[in-house]
Amino acid sequence: MVLYASTPETEPLVERSLEYFLKLGERYGAVVLIDEADVYLEARHVLDISRNKLVSVFLRALEYHRGILFLTTNRVQTFDSAFTSRIHVALHYKSLTDPDREKIWLNSFERLERDSGDKVHISVATREYAYESRDVQSLHWNGREIRNALQTAVALAETEALEENKDKVTVTDKHLRAVVRMSRGFKNFLGQQKKRSNDDVEKDDEEEFEDNGEGSTVRVN
Repeated sequence: MVLYASTPETEPLVERSLEYFLKLGERYGAVVLIDEADVYLEARHVLDISRNKLVSVFLRALEYHRGILFLTTNRVQTFDSAFTSRIHVALHYKSLTDPDREKIWLNSFERLERDSGDKVHISVATREYAYESRDVQSLHWNGREIRNALQTAVALAETEALEENKDKVTVTDKHLRAVVRMSRGFKNFLGQQKKRSNDDVEKDDEEEFEDNGEGSTVRVN
C-alpha cells in the first residue's frame, strides 16, 4: 500500500517514487494500492502549475503501468477528466442504510463482548438505542464512525467502572448518548464553519465584482 505521505510533492521526486512502487508491483506480481489518491486525481487548473505537473506525472505513470493498481478516494467529483479513460473498473460504495448500520452495530457488540472475554457487557438499552434511536440514525454514521463511537462509549464505561471499583464493564445507553451528543455538536460546528467559509467566498466574489464593475454598463441584446 502506498500512502500520499510516502511520496514527495515535487514533480521529479514524485515521478521517481511512483515509478519505484509501480515497478516493484510489476516485478513481484503484486497489487499496488494507493490510498487517499485525491491529491493525484484532482482536476488541473490553469492557475495552478505545480498541481498540473503532479497530475500529469500520475497520468503518465498510469499509462505505462502493466500491473493491477487500486486507487481509493471519496472525492470523485474533483477528478480530472483525463483519468476516466485510464480507469478500467470503478467500484462505488453506496452510503449505508439504517438496516446496514444495525448489522454493523450488532456485529460490533458481539465482537466486543467475545474479544473481551465477557469482561465487557452491552446493556439491552444500549442495543435498542443504537438500533432504533432517531438521534443515532440522523447522524448517518459510516462503519468507521460506528466503531469509533463504540470505542469511546467503552472508554467512558471503563472509566466509570474503575471509579466504582467494578471488575466488569457495562456499556449503557448513557455512555452512547454522551458520544452522540459530542458527535452531533462537532458536526454542527463543522457545518457552521463550512457555511461561514462559503459565505465569505461569496462575499469576496461580490466585492470583486463590484470593484471591477464600478461605473460600467452591461448591455444584453
